[in-house]
Amino acid sequence: MVNGKEQECRWLGKVRNCDVYTLKNLLEEISVQQGLELSLTSTSNTYPLSSFLHPYRQAAIIHNGQQVGIIGEIHPQILVNHKIKKQRPCYFEIDEQTLYKGDAKQDYVVPPVHMDLERTITFALPLHVESVRVASILESHQAKVQVVDRFDFTENEIPLRAITYKLAFANKDGSRSADSVNQILQTCIEGVLSSLGEQGVVHR
Repeated sequence: MVNGKEQECRWLGKVRNCDVYTLKNLLEEISVQQGLELSLTSTSNTYPLSSFLHPYRQAAIIHNGQQVGIIGEIHPQILVNHKIKKQRPCYFEIDEQTLYKGDAKQDYVVPPVHMDLERTITFALPLHVESVRVASILESHQAKVQVVDRFDFTENEIPLRAITYKLAFANKDGSRSADSVNQILQTCIEGVLSSLGEQGVVHR
C-alpha cells in the first residue's frame, strides 16, 4: 500500500504524490526483473479484496490468462469510515508463487572464457509509457535487458521517470568487438525513439 509523497521534497522541483501509477511502475519493473508477462485489464468483482477498492479505479493483474493480483485505489467509503480525509491511498497485491515462475533455479554452470559485453542506457519516460515497452524494443536487438536504476523527476512541471537499462550482448567465442556493440547500442536508441519518441520518450 502506498500514500503520501513518493520521496522527500527536492529543491529542483515538485514531488509527486503516490498513486496507482506508482504501483503500476513497480509492477512493470517486477515484470522485467522476473521475466514475467504481466498485464493489466478490467478486474472481476469476484476477486478477493475487489470490493475494498474503488469500483472504477482498479485493475486486474494478469499472467498467462489468469488473474494473479489486483491494483487500485482504496474504496472511498473505507476512507470515510476511518475518517481519512484528503488522501487517496492505493494498494496492490500479486500471488507470491507467480513471482517465482520466471526465475527458476538452475544448476551451477562454469562461467565462459569470454564474458558478455554489457552497456547501460537511460531513457526518460512519461507516466503513460510502460518501461516494459522500451525493454521489449531493446530485447529485439538480441540483448538481455535488465532495469538497474530508476529516478523520478519533474521537468517543465511534467512528471517523468529516468529508467536505466543494462544490456548484455552474448560473446561466447570472443568474436564480438566493443565497436560492434556500440553500433548496436546506437541502433537500439534509434529504435526506441522511432517507436516511442512521439509519446514523449527521450534518451538521456
